[in-house]
Amino acid sequence: SQPAWRSPALSAAYTKGAGGSCRRHSTPRSAVMQTAARLVNFGPTRRYPGELAFSVAWACGILVITAWVSLSLVYPIIVRKPFKYNITLGALGVVAILLATYVMQIGIGAFRWTSRYRRTKDKDYYEAWSAARNGDGVRDWGSVQHFVIVTAYREECESLMRVAQSLRAQRSPPRSDFTFAQQQITLVLAMEAREGMEAQSMAEELQRELEGHFREVIVTIHPANIPEEIAGKASNYRHSLAEVERHVMSDGAKDIHSRAISPDDCIVHVADGDSLFDPNHFPCVTFEFCTRRDRYDLVFQPCMLPTCNFWELPWCVRQLSLMISAQEMLSANGPCEFQIPFSTYGVPLSTLQLIGADGGAAKAQDGDVIAEDHHLFVKGFFATGGRLRVCPVNLPCFNWTVAGNEWASRCCGGHGAGCDSRFTQATRHMFGIAEFAYMVSLMGRGGCCCRRYGFGRRCVRLLWMFLKFFKIHAVATASLWVAEGVALTVCLNFVRSACFQWSKHEQSPPPQVCDNDFSQISALTGSLVFYYSTTAGFVGSVFVIVAFTRMLRATQDALDAIVDPAAARQPLLRASMDLAWGAWFGIVIQLVIEYVVTGIVSSLYYGFLPSVIAIFRLIRGGHRMRYVSASEAAGVGTSSTLV
Repeated sequence: SQPAWRSPALSAAYTKGAGGSCRRHSTPRSAVMQTAARLVNFGPTRRYPGELAFSVAWACGILVITAWVSLSLVYPIIVRKPFKYNITLGALGVVAILLATYVMQIGIGAFRWTSRYRRTKDKDYYEAWSAARNGDGVRDWGSVQHFVIVTAYREECESLMRVAQSLRAQRSPPRSDFTFAQQQITLVLAMEAREGMEAQSMAEELQRELEGHFREVIVTIHPANIPEEIAGKASNYRHSLAEVERHVMSDGAKDIHSRAISPDDCIVHVADGDSLFDPNHFPCVTFEFCTRRDRYDLVFQPCMLPTCNFWELPWCVRQLSLMISAQEMLSANGPCEFQIPFSTYGVPLSTLQLIGADGGAAKAQDGDVIAEDHHLFVKGFFATGGRLRVCPVNLPCFNWTVAGNEWASRCCGGHGAGCDSRFTQATRHMFGIAEFAYMVSLMGRGGCCCRRYGFGRRCVRLLWMFLKFFKIHAVATASLWVAEGVALTVCLNFVRSACFQWSKHEQSPPPQVCDNDFSQISALTGSLVFYYSTTAGFVGSVFVIVAFTRMLRATQDALDAIVDPAAARQPLLRASMDLAWGAWFGIVIQLVIEYVVTGIVSSLYYGFLPSVIAIFRLIRGGHRMRYVSASEAAGVGTSSTLV
């Protein structure tokens, strides 16, 4: 029953025993694992090895392709010389087909997620565990302890209380004298010292109010101005993780039945100040952890759905929120999709201790990064020789979306406020390109085929992760290229038609703009490729909207119960759930109209521009960027909708 990290399961670990069955060794951690742990822990550094070269290469690729496509639109007119279009249109046609295919894939994945959610949302996981409890290697349900670290900065008390209420509402085993939260959840309020005494007083007040509803409520205060750290979620989580590990490893750590808590039975979750868990989330995680043999290889990830304030958002932000939700549903259910943790997730404490090596669990999370979720997973993936994987929890975790667009209601710049807090957040998210660079750096340190990490056949998973990062950071730019390709095809067909009319009615030679390699075959092929890819992309987007609306209807009861169980349902969407299907059809039509009007603008403004800004910040300053929360960008004190 020892964790895999303390057996040779991570050292190439399975050998044939008597009778041909596989068994694990009981020898100490292998030299391969020690080498991997040493390789992934750089220590404080402004740049990873090879980071600058990767950043420059990525930026050059984006700029060269974008400039080439943009130049092709105006080159014949400005320079008055022929231009080669066949290769350009061929390459853009391939990108358009791939992008349309991906959009269709998102719609199918979102549709499958909703179907699976409806089948499993009311599943009794304790009963399922009871049926499997006598199986080989199944752990005791009551021994599993969940430590939920809620990282908070400039959050309202009401927002943190909603998170606590969603944790209190976790489904309890039948005939139990205590709730699930009282037995198995420790709430950790991770506050920031830079907020001053008000935040600490608020946390202590919440601690007193919530005592008795959880196994324990712990308040941690992350000190300000720690050298080699960025003030943000990663450093706050790192500090709280050290406190949790110290608490678990102490002799006084006991559960509600006065039994000692083992670090092998602990799962550490990180959540934002607005993460609202489904009532079946922690029972589901407990069941997976107890019954799966690869429990220490797993990161438990709910489906993040930023729909709490969906109908209060501007059109362009609403389309962005819709697409993010659909992509999360695809990640949880796509058979060919490599999932990476996002925002709210849980990792076994023993796994974190392995990743942190001699520095303990806290060293698993570096404190000088922005995208802490991607960074921790990449680091753990290499430290475990490619064994670490995401276990999707097919249940929603609701949160709020930053509305942004402050420029529409006030002038820019006053009191340090930004024009658009949503744009600031999008730039911070796109700065996850630094973790792509971190991954490439680790690949370089691992030697040929990353053999120093002991991947073996799991090199295939490394390739899938590489493609996942590439897709995340290339889609925003690809949408611009496809839009330019459509415009180029239209312009060239217009020029070709005009040149044909010129040669038909004029005696003089045609202008030089007509002398290019845009032949009739190119015109026909380019038109067909972009026509069908654009049509497929539009149909795929409509399918995504239909799947998203279907998800809204399936999760609305859960959202109402979690967000405000005592309040009456508000009009519009929450009331329309009780209406006929025609009301939901109207919602689909509304979202399709919003997509037609703002879809391209939204993808460029919240996708392409932030990605360009992020890569140039990475080149200029390395992977350390000042963490600007949405509330800071908006220039407000606190807000439950700005996270």
